Amino acid sequence: MNDRPPRLLIKNGTLIDGSGSKAAPNSLIAVEGNRISHLGPAGAAMRPETPDDIVIDAAGKFILPGLIDAHCHVSLHQGALPGARFTSSAEFCTLWAAHAIGRVLLAGSPASPFLEANGLPM
Repeated sequence: MNDRPPRLLIKNGTLIDGSGSKAAPNSLIAVEGNRISHLGPAGAAMRPETPDDIVIDAAGKFILPGLIDAHCHVSLHQGALPGARFTSSAEFCTLWAAHAIGRVLLAGSPASPFLEANGLPM
């Protein structure tokens, strides 16, 4: 029985670390708890894989640790487009965006602690 918690191992993918370095094919990323504990070539020295580890084979895929797609539509003004089931004015969409932005930020934005610390709605 292994007394260490299971890790998430992402293997064989092309690593793009966001530092400006070249993409690194055949990489291995190990995540223990909520921390990246290893980042490098698949053959690098690290604690051996165990049956309890969760393994993702990322062959043919890209790995972007710590990077997220933060693309979000806070408001989608449809206006009076032909075929649109519901229409609204630009003014309504602006007000709706102001109402909804707190939930968007609360979903993981670095601004969330700022909003909370300053008593702003989230």
